[in-house]
Amino acid sequence: MKTQPTISFFQEESFLGGDPVAKAFVELFNALPTTVLFVKDRKSQFVGCNQLMLESKGLASGTGLFGKRDADFHPPVLAAAYQAEDEKVMSTLQPVLNVPWFVMDPKGLPQWFHSSKVPVLGEEGIAVGLIGARYPIDTDTEVDAAFQGIAPALRLLQINYNQTVTTEELAKVSGFSVTHLNRTFRKLLGLSPQQFIQALRIEKSRQLLKTTRLPIGEIALDCGYYDQSHFTRHFRAANGIAPLAYRKTFGKVT
Repeated sequence: MKTQPTISFFQEESFLGGDPVAKAFVELFNALPTTVLFVKDRKSQFVGCNQLMLESKGLASGTGLFGKRDADFHPPVLAAAYQAEDEKVMSTLQPVLNVPWFVMDPKGLPQWFHSSKVPVLGEEGIAVGLIGARYPIDTDTEVDAAFQGIAPALRLLQINYNQTVTTEELAKVSGFSVTHLNRTFRKLLGLSPQQFIQALRIEKSRQLLKTTRLPIGEIALDCGYYDQSHFTRHFRAANGIAPLAYRKTFGKVT
């Protein structure tokens, strides 16, 4: 009887291992220049990927990815949304295909993608993990089609995330009521508009803390916070650690 696939063959640092199917699978995706491949186990821990996935996380090898979860790379509100989708795929055993998502790039700015995830079944027909892929939404036309009318609001936030932008302003540029804007944001992104703004600010601040020597007070102002104490409260709530401690732990500038 043919054995159903498991995820175990991805659990090597190189993510190729000795399994010829795994090696061929990953090498196939390495040949696709804009498509990210990722594999997760039942706990939503990364256990495999292609080279582009590593590059998108700023990692030199799989050592920095294996066993990690989205919460290790993204603000909590985003990580929770990604994991909720993982759980839906693995509990219902139904794939999600070509869903528009955004992921922060290494500069702390959002990149838009079509994302698909399919469950991986064990021998008893129970999900042991998932395989996912995403590819970029490149043109304004594609963004408009994918995000169902809130694209003008998303563009406004990309440029002005560090300014005061109200939900009413976002609704106006989208031609929506505030209620409809909120509903559409939550449907498409799993976040409210204000949660999206905070996610942008926190991710940008994390990037600056890791890659620059800018004073924390300057980072606070650059990312849209009133002052350093205001920033510290929000950063600690989002990351469970103060900005200075985060820099000491994850900073790449010596």
